[in-house]
Amino acid sequence: MATNENLSLLELFANELIEIPKAIETGLLKSFDDQDMNDVVLIYTPILAKQFKEISELIKESFKNGSAQEKKDATSLLKTASGLELAKSAKSISKNLKSISSKLGLNSIIKEIKKLILFILDLFKAPKWLIDIILIIDQILNALFGLDLPTSMSEILSKMEQNYLDELTAHSRLKRERKLLFSNEDEN
Repeated sequence: MATNENLSLLELFANELIEIPKAIETGLLKSFDDQDMNDVVLIYTPILAKQFKEISELIKESFKNGSAQEKKDATSLLKTASGLELAKSAKSISKNLKSISSKLGLNSIIKEIKKLILFILDLFKAPKWLIDIILIIDQILNALFGLDLPTSMSEILSKMEQNYLDELTAHSRLKRERKLLFSNEDEN
């Protein structure tokens, strides 16, 4: 295995992604005294770990096979968005998930990470099904973070998810408009 000095920023980011589900599992297990909740955590987190691992491998494969320009753009995007720091902060905040604030904070950080994943892989022409996997991850995280929260919390998590999807839709529209604008400028 290559040392960290030999890895690209995208590879480092992809490696950090793999560690996030285990950190979440550890933090949630420490925060619950209820065995049923712990059982739910232990059912969901291996699934989440596999999903994050597959996405990580997709990032690495895309980077390996991408053009020089795609690699440059993806690296610039990740660097400018502080993606590696976001992934590390997700692991850090996972150490203590006893409070509603820490769960909401982690949920927000992970939503930003998922956006970055979509934006990065979009530069490499990501498979269309990637958004479906991201939505499944959302549902799993909402289930995990909502285990011991008041009923109204599920509404808050649902609203956060709706806002997240609205942001992705707006981003997609902006990209289409930008392409149209630049293609019109090229014709003039």
